[in-house]
Amino acid sequence: MALHKLQITVIDGGRVASGDGEGIGGVVGGTSKKKKPLTYRLLNLDEEIKNKTIKKMPPVAAMGIMEGIGIAKQVGRQWLNFHLSDIGRRHGDSNYQAIVGRRMEIAGDIMSVGKGALSGAAAGAMLGPKGAIIGAVVGAAGAGISIAFRQADRQRSYAHQMFEYNNSQAYGLARANFSIWTGRLR
Repeated sequence: MALHKLQITVIDGGRVASGDGEGIGGVVGGTSKKKKPLTYRLLNLDEEIKNKTIKKMPPVAAMGIMEGIGIAKQVGRQWLNFHLSDIGRRHGDSNYQAIVGRRMEIAGDIMSVGKGALSGAAAGAMLGPKGAIIGAVVGAAGAGISIAFRQADRQRSYAHQMFEYNNSQAYGLARANFSIWTGRLR
């Protein structure tokens, strides 16, 4: 039985580490000096900035800043949700509140598809522009499929609710002896 030479190449976020077990053919356990592709750097700009900024800070300060940013985001989202969820009560119109809630949901769905596309593009960017495009399409499709199934589930639930309502109404009318002969038609 012949033994084959084994070459291992690991691509991690634009860094390449390769080796054949003997240190030949690349840097084993390290990173090469190759520059990251432009599409990767553009689509992972927040990570690039974070890495360059955190590299110059002590670990405790970096953790504190990251946690502070996370808390600020959470407070902003909760504040917006709190104020928008009170519109119906403030104006005395629950239908208006339902409309606002639906528009917020539509905006969230659009942002979900956009975030899916961006995260897919960021993941595929390490393979260059074609990888970024394929990743964006797959990410957007995944988010769109999730939204489509949620809407289908809602439609099925609504159809069942209407079925129950119609049956309940028909039963009530039958119990009331509602017909042309009883004189109750208006």
